[in-house]
Amino acid sequence: MVAESIPARRRGRLLFTLLAAALATALAAPGTSIAAEEDEAAGTVSLVVAVSSTPIVNPGQPLSLGVTVSNDTDTSIAAGEIAVSVDSGVIESRSDLAAWIDEGAGDAGSIVGRTPSPSIPAGGTATITLTVPAEATLLTDSPAGVHRVSATLEGSDTEASGRTTLTYDDGTLGGAVDLALATPLTVPPQSRGLISADDLATWTDGFGLLSRQLDAVYGRPVAIAIDPMILASIRVLGDEAPESAIAWLERLASAPNEIFPLSYADADIAVQSQAGIPTPLVPSTFEDVLNPDRFSDPLPGGGATPEPTATPAPEDDGAEATVPTTEELVAWDYTRTDLVWPGAGTVALPDLDYFDRAGLTTAILGSANVEPVDGPTPNAASSLGGSTAVVTDAAVTAALQRAQEATNETDWAAANARLVAELGLIATEGRAPTVLGLFTRSTTPTPNRVEATLAIIDGMATNRPATLSQAIGAPPETRTFIDAGESTERVAAVSRLMSMGESLTEFSSALTNPVLLTAPESRSTLALLGVGWLSDTEGWNTAMSAHESSSRATLSSVQVLPSSQINVWASQTEIPVTVENTSPYDVAVVIDLNPSNPRLVVDDTVTASVGPKSRTVVKVPVEARIGNGDVILDTSLTSPTGVPIGTTVRIPANVQAEWEGIGAVVIASIVFIVFGLGVWRTIRRRRRERDAPDESATETDDAENDTPRVDTTDV
Repeated sequence: MVAESIPARRRGRLLFTLLAAALATALAAPGTSIAAEEDEAAGTVSLVVAVSSTPIVNPGQPLSLGVTVSNDTDTSIAAGEIAVSVDSGVIESRSDLAAWIDEGAGDAGSIVGRTPSPSIPAGGTATITLTVPAEATLLTDSPAGVHRVSATLEGSDTEASGRTTLTYDDGTLGGAVDLALATPLTVPPQSRGLISADDLATWTDGFGLLSRQLDAVYGRPVAIAIDPMILASIRVLGDEAPESAIAWLERLASAPNEIFPLSYADADIAVQSQAGIPTPLVPSTFEDVLNPDRFSDPLPGGGATPEPTATPAPEDDGAEATVPTTEELVAWDYTRTDLVWPGAGTVALPDLDYFDRAGLTTAILGSANVEPVDGPTPNAASSLGGSTAVVTDAAVTAALQRAQEATNETDWAAANARLVAELGLIATEGRAPTVLGLFTRSTTPTPNRVEATLAIIDGMATNRPATLSQAIGAPPETRTFIDAGESTERVAAVSRLMSMGESLTEFSSALTNPVLLTAPESRSTLALLGVGWLSDTEGWNTAMSAHESSSRATLSSVQVLPSSQINVWASQTEIPVTVENTSPYDVAVVIDLNPSNPRLVVDDTVTASVGPKSRTVVKVPVEARIGNGDVILDTSLTSPTGVPIGTTVRIPANVQAEWEGIGAVVIASIVFIVFGLGVWRTIRRRRRERDAPDESATETDDAENDTPRVDTTDV
């Protein structure tokens, strides 16, 4: 069979996807450089160059540059010289910018300055600074716009070069671009679904992660996407929540920013759709972690506050303590609740309908999920058939995120240069679109970089801040969706996670209080689906493996212990069954014995209560009926609702119930013989007594014969 050729449209989509992936990879690199040609196994020498402080240069301003040379080889490189070049011509389009930075195409211009470069040992890094006087930059007579800048390591035994840009603004830059920004308020990926009090205290103090995230965007034109897990984690602690966490929550409540919710624990909704979960998951309840004694004050942070549920306080003489509901714990006065922000490049076409059915009618999508639009940069607002979305600008978002995650000043400055160049070129396209840029859910976020980058954006003459709502409400561009979807391995792992959760829910029917198991399980499931795990596959696999092991241990924690052979001597007796519970929960189980043959009959089941980390012996009544011999008792446990618990254990029994009758006959015979012997001896004694002479009478006669007579006759 001859294979069909790939349709032209499909080839185009494939080519775009590959180009988008290549662009994202290039933008995500620590710096834009061309490495020296080295053996791959030996490593490379790379060079990153960037305009220091700000990539916007004004007339009469000297050009300050930072150059970072990294030696990843196993040998040192000799000292040399850094030569910096500036092109007096401007980059005309965004495609030319990509070609210059990512492909090395274009005129590097003239050398405007040189500075020595030191010897760099194996594995070492050197940062060199260089200032070019204003008159030497070649910019005085150049047009305003984006100019090419490059730096090359020369005169050493190794050569490397890097490229960047500067934006020259002599006051004539024209055009405009409306830039909408959004950032997540999240924490590093979790597996519990609640943040501990210690972590909250650390992350909300003056220099903590959450404090720095909020400080970076507070009051700025940046929409905040908040993880409701943070709200719930603070509020479940009630009066015992760290003071810094309560203050942080109150500060968030006062922020003028647009605020919308992520899913709980920032759970990946796209993979939920692809794994066949009927509706997006939410926490089942927080009853297992609510202590009525903690809630004497109102919940912090404002938001919607329905009437709390009254729960008697056990040690307060009939007083009532208010325990918040699940809805209260995650409530907030959100700007809007119809947005969904899945991971970039993870959405499949059916997911859009899944989002719509859940009331999430506007998806925030990465550019890899849509085909490009010919011509000038389009609005972020997009129409995708029957669904609506706001689509990020790939290059702007990549530059923002690269700046956010930069670990040194040169990388940060290089990212800012690319960001400013992209925005500047969009402004010159003559359309003034509203574009969307996103900060990332970074595992190692540096919020101070975010704040500094926002300051640079604010300094751009061509940039006009826009709200996320304005970006959504702008005239939509008709876009063609590209079906991306998550990896089959991830979807399969999520399916296994859900199956394990269903098993734990069934097992929980044996618990005296099932919520103690089901509530934390629902939160852990959401946490393990967090979007933050997408960038940490190894960590996610470890967390999933640990959760699976813990779940299996729970499912096998209640069981019947094997027993040695039991001898049954009576027709009615009791079989001892030992039930072990290694879980931390109180359980109630029904014990059922199923004999392998009719020698033993079990009329009914027995219910047993077993405390946590303990075992108990339960005696099950049985009856022996037909003959003697061996019987196997298949012993199983179920919950009170009939869910099988643990595995069936076979207990051997040896039935000798006929000995009970024989023993009774023997005992009766012995009693009869003893009684008979007693009667016979009594009869014999009496006969002997009857047949023997009367000894008392004989003795009397003899006495009379021996007594002398007395003569009483008178003489």
